[in-house]
Amino acid sequence: MAAAIYLQLVVTVVLAAVFLVFFDASAAESAVLGCLSYLLPTILAVLVLRFLRRFPKWRGNAFWVGEGLKIVLAVVLMTLVFVFYRQRIVFVPFIVGLIAVSHAVLLIFWKARKYGQ
Repeated sequence: MAAAIYLQLVVTVVLAAVFLVFFDASAAESAVLGCLSYLLPTILAVLVLRFLRRFPKWRGNAFWVGEGLKIVLAVVLMTLVFVFYRQRIVFVPFIVGLIAVSHAVLLIFWKARKYGQ
């Protein structure tokens, strides 16, 4: 779980640097906000999973609670970003950041499948 969060943090920093170098500060800010819209709910979901791991009765439902919480919080954060930053947000970097962070976990699974044999 921690590896996924670290990888998502690295993706956030790299995307911010790329958009800052090749575009402007508003594109980098939009990319960071897109990344954080998924990264913060992921961190909270991991905390829920770690907390509920100690309770065997809830261990099976911890995944569903964490994922449901992550989806709801991601939608809430995206809505808040568009409400408060609607004048400065650049849509394409925001979506690129959101998709990059949400799919960064697939790299871990791909690596484990490819090299874990």
